[in-house]
Amino acid sequence: MMELLKRFWHWLRPLLALIIGEERLDKFLLRLGFYKVKSRLLLKRGEFPDGIVLWYRAPDLHAINEVCIERVYDRAHIRPGDVVLDVGAHIGIFTVYASKKVGESGKVFSFEPEPENLRILKKNVAINGCSNVQVFPFALSNEEGNIKLFVQELPGRHSIMGGSPVDIQVPVRKLDDVVYELALSRVNVLKIDAEGAESKILSGAKKTLAISNNVILEVHMKYVTLDSITRILSESGFQCEILYDDPYAAILYCRSTGLKG
Repeated sequence: MMELLKRFWHWLRPLLALIIGEERLDKFLLRLGFYKVKSRLLLKRGEFPDGIVLWYRAPDLHAINEVCIERVYDRAHIRPGDVVLDVGAHIGIFTVYASKKVGESGKVFSFEPEPENLRILKKNVAINGCSNVQVFPFALSNEEGNIKLFVQELPGRHSIMGGSPVDIQVPVRKLDDVVYELALSRVNVLKIDAEGAESKILSGAKKTLAISNNVILEVHMKYVTLDSITRILSESGFQCEILYDDPYAAILYCRSTGLKG
């Protein structure tokens, strides 16, 4: 039945967009709460390697595959007792992965501003018993206050940079201010996946970079270049390597050289 409904929607959506326009359709569907209802109807539970259990939707499988199957983030060498920051936590795939790696003596701080992703993130933290995780419901950038988050039908593509005619207001903070309030003296791993806001986040995280050992992030080419992000991190004392690269996004792993600028 659900498969039939999905096929019907994939047929109906382009027709409605043709009749009333893509932008008007997206705004109408958001006001109607359609995407929230769709997300909850299509939510399913699955079991993955390392004892990870996740609530997810079909579009989330790409991110699950990166973390749990391809194990891209293993390069960061998360260890028991580590402090990990997950910026752009989505539904908590990396958060849960890191939580299991750091163990009871470690800590994971998880940031996700989009309400539906945030709801599923909290479900995933709870179902995995991640008592070492603290979740923050706001975006990170180089400013404080409120900011537009542009939301898309694909739940992993929400961004403060644009890309959608539909937006919601979410709180935004600088990572440096949060790290100061948490009184962190070290960050073992800083992970960022923020759909193009990488340079803005890094510019609000200069003090955080100074106490970080490893940074692993997705670089989204629509809004920033790989060279510009590599330059920011190199100037902050990191040696970078490309783990994955395609025309849409690259995954960059950077290790501190101990020579902070």
